[in-house]
Amino acid sequence: MQTSTRKHLALPPTARAGAGRERGSSLALALLLVSGAAMLSVLTLQRGLAQWKNQSASSAQKMAFYYAEAGIAEAVDDLRAGGSGNVGTREIPALFGNGAVWVECLEDANGVQHLTSTGLHGGTAYRLCQSLERPRLPLGEFGFFGSHEVELGESVQVSQLDVPFDEGGVVDDVEDVVEDVLGGVLGGGRQRIALPTPLPVQEASPTLIGSNGEIHLGLGALIQGGALPGPGALVDLILGAVVEGSMLPEERHRELPEISMPMSTTTATLAMAARQQLTLASGTHEYESIDLAGRAVLTITGPASVYVENLRVPALGKLVLDTTNGPVHVYVGDTLSVAANSAIENTSGEASDVLFLVDGRGVRDRDGDGAEDVEQPVEWGTTQPFAGVLYAPFSQVTLPAGSAITGGIAALGLSVGDDSTLVFDPRIEDIELRAKSYRFVSWRVLQIPAPERALIAQDLVRTARERGDTPQPVAASRIAAASTFRFSNSDGEEFTYRGASLAAITGEVVDAVLPVVARTPDVPEFAKYEEDADDRGTSDEVMFKRAYNQMLESMSSGTGNRDRWATALETGDIPAATWDSIWTNSILVEPFISALKEPRVRAELQANITSSWLPPKSRRLINRAIDLYP
Repeated sequence: MQTSTRKHLALPPTARAGAGRERGSSLALALLLVSGAAMLSVLTLQRGLAQWKNQSASSAQKMAFYYAEAGIAEAVDDLRAGGSGNVGTREIPALFGNGAVWVECLEDANGVQHLTSTGLHGGTAYRLCQSLERPRLPLGEFGFFGSHEVELGESVQVSQLDVPFDEGGVVDDVEDVVEDVLGGVLGGGRQRIALPTPLPVQEASPTLIGSNGEIHLGLGALIQGGALPGPGALVDLILGAVVEGSMLPEERHRELPEISMPMSTTTATLAMAARQQLTLASGTHEYESIDLAGRAVLTITGPASVYVENLRVPALGKLVLDTTNGPVHVYVGDTLSVAANSAIENTSGEASDVLFLVDGRGVRDRDGDGAEDVEQPVEWGTTQPFAGVLYAPFSQVTLPAGSAITGGIAALGLSVGDDSTLVFDPRIEDIELRAKSYRFVSWRVLQIPAPERALIAQDLVRTARERGDTPQPVAASRIAAASTFRFSNSDGEEFTYRGASLAAITGEVVDAVLPVVARTPDVPEFAKYEEDADDRGTSDEVMFKRAYNQMLESMSSGTGNRDRWATALETGDIPAATWDSIWTNSILVEPFISALKEPRVRAELQANITSSWLPPKSRRLINRAIDLYP
């Protein structure tokens, strides 16, 4: 009997069902894998979009930071040129590169200028604040001071003047004090009470001699106070020399800021004949030169301010400073020559009434031989007693043997001849004169309040244009100091704003408007004084600042303008002397200090320091700045 082949090859029903299930499982697995891959792709895309958004936001914030830094540079230049320091407003920002910026400048009660700069890149903002001040001239802060060194000859005596002190007295009918304090205790009524004057706060051993270098004392020299040398320096005591106070070195270098000299274009001269007598009335006077003759007497009546390029008092000549009714300040642009056997008389005898400010900057070659002249800006040959202050930050001052000076001297170097007497008058520390240059105090990042950030996100430049306003570049957006306003904020802090209106202020809340107090100077003032932007000697610093601003613009607007910065550095527009001064003058490198305090900027500079587009001098400058301020 034969069996059918089909019958033996046929699969049972359960086997056929299992095969169908296997095919369904494979399809489901394939669908699952495809779905997983799709989900992974979506997640990867979302992550990429998030990273792109973060990078875009970071890039926009970085650009806004550059704009804010550029705004500060522009505002500082405006202040140095005598402007208000305000650039643009929030309503009409100033254009810079592909973005915008506005800067507000407020002066606090201590004279510190606070520049608040807000950089804008589209709807992204970054806010910085740079604080700076114009320091006082240290006329008596360091005693008799020679920056490079001080050398005192044999038997030189240095002491401090005993200044008369108010002993107090009886006060009658002191309202608010007597009635409020004693009235409630003693049963009311006005009382008669003696109010003692507190004892003066005086150093046990005042600093009378100071230097950034060494101090050398000759045989028998006596300093009845402290002698403080510079960092790492010593006081060199020859046998018999005595310092009664401290001789510890200072911890930091002490600066002699440049003088803010009167701006004068006068060509007038004053040449006196022998035995001639002449009196200049109270007020301001400008001369290119003043030359006395033998036995001539020139009297300057105070209060007075005199500017002269060259002042010469020859032997037997006499300069009388009549300070009966007020001080006399003499600004000397180039040289002060006081010959032996001449005299400078201060009629009141108070050192704080007479001030000689000698500039003497730059290379001096009057004889035209191509070499710098040997003589110093200050030539002091007289041994006649002098009461006053001499400030000469660019001159070595050498006093002859037997000199008698009451007041103070601050100079590049100080040398005092044998048997001289120096008496420091502490009252000269009260003379209030500001230096030429600004000094940077602090730099910080400010948070922008949420409501203001929401307003900025609408793009202030576009909003201004929609209103019909036309934002201008930063150079054309400086706000003139048309008016001066004083106000206090909600914390009671007082500020001064110079501009057109208090309505332009956004960085502080104006709680109360205060009256502007007119300042009455002790001496007459000139119409214009030299600002930090003005340059009497060399334009190196000005060119450096201009090149730095070009660099900021290049960084903020892409690579198109990078060649401008490179060209400024490579073509010699900035002389080698400027590059040398960058390493020793922290003021020039200050903008880089500000940038280096921002970690992201510092990291970017370090990452791109070897970029092919960065010229060698730029690389050298940035490397040096990083080394100086780690």
